[in-house]
Amino acid sequence: MQRETFERLVLQVDEILQEGASEQARDFDARAWLSRWLERPQPALGGIPPRDLVGSDEGFRAVSKLLGASISGAYQ
Repeated sequence: MQRETFERLVLQVDEILQEGASEQARDFDARAWLSRWLERPQPALGGIPPRDLVGSDEGFRAVSKLLGASISGAYQ
């Protein structure tokens, strides 16, 4: 995965955390969590790890949407 792609996703996680910032969220290590999450097969992505999809625009959008839903708890 390209570093720029990873950084875009880290920014997304950080923005979501800022929107609903609680005391616990301030100490959350978005980079470490995202690194693990990207490696895990995701049922909502057909069992594919997100890292395998972010190379295309369509795959990035799907991963970004799932990431937002996963963090907010609003699965679609």
